[in-house]
Amino acid sequence: MIEAAILPEEDVSRVKRVLISKSYPGTAVAAHLDLVLPAQKNAPALGIATDINARKAAEQDLQALPDQLLNLVAEERRRIAVELHDSTSQHLAVISLSLMQLRSAVDMTPRVHDLLQDMAVAIDSAAREIRTFSYLLHPPHIELLGLDGSIRDFTKGFARRTGLNVDLDVQGDLSRIPPDLRTGIFRIVQEAFMNVHRHARASTIALSLAIVEDQACLAIADNGRGIPVDESGRHTLGVGIPGMQDRVRHFRGIFEMSSDGNGTRIMATIPLV
Repeated sequence: MIEAAILPEEDVSRVKRVLISKSYPGTAVAAHLDLVLPAQKNAPALGIATDINARKAAEQDLQALPDQLLNLVAEERRRIAVELHDSTSQHLAVISLSLMQLRSAVDMTPRVHDLLQDMAVAIDSAAREIRTFSYLLHPPHIELLGLDGSIRDFTKGFARRTGLNVDLDVQGDLSRIPPDLRTGIFRIVQEAFMNVHRHARASTIALSLAIVEDQACLAIADNGRGIPVDESGRHTLGVGIPGMQDRVRHFRGIFEMSSDGNGTRIMATIPLV
């Protein structure tokens, strides 16, 4: 039971809020204690304690939410990549074999020949696209190769699968980057390269990553057509750029982007500590 009294304004000097935190074996208590301190000497103070354990727990859950979301996105990408590789690619392989059998089972008029040839080209293109997207969605494990090795392996595979030229410049001791930030930087690289492959119509991508004092500095530029703008002159962004912005913001970094008819450039500066 809590007893409360209303003091005349002239009898109250101030209200003081105190955060009480107490730990016991197996539990922790957090509360706000509001003290009303009377102006009269030797007069008793009135206090109300408010249990804020639930609020503290909710704040901790909220702080952990971005990491959980990023992990869920990574796991979903892995699942989609496996499905594309193990299921969709196999279906295309079956269609390709059936098409080869069809060539010998029908009268090969010029019209039929052209139709079958167009189908074969489309199937081959779809298979290459699926292999590329599967690789982009689920690249090598950073834990095994490290950030430097993962970026080099990823860009090499990207260039081989897409035909784009990749200029890579990595400087500094990347082992100074905390493990969660390594994954974040790699995901930014992954998303940026996927955007270039899908939208930019570029022939070259330049990637630089350097450790400057206590910051990781990442820059990715392409020579494509740039990001389209709407009637107000704003860039029409999909989900890729905002996703990269969120990742950089999560690590208390600064994200910058510029784009015109000569290509797009993104820059991220992220503190190591």
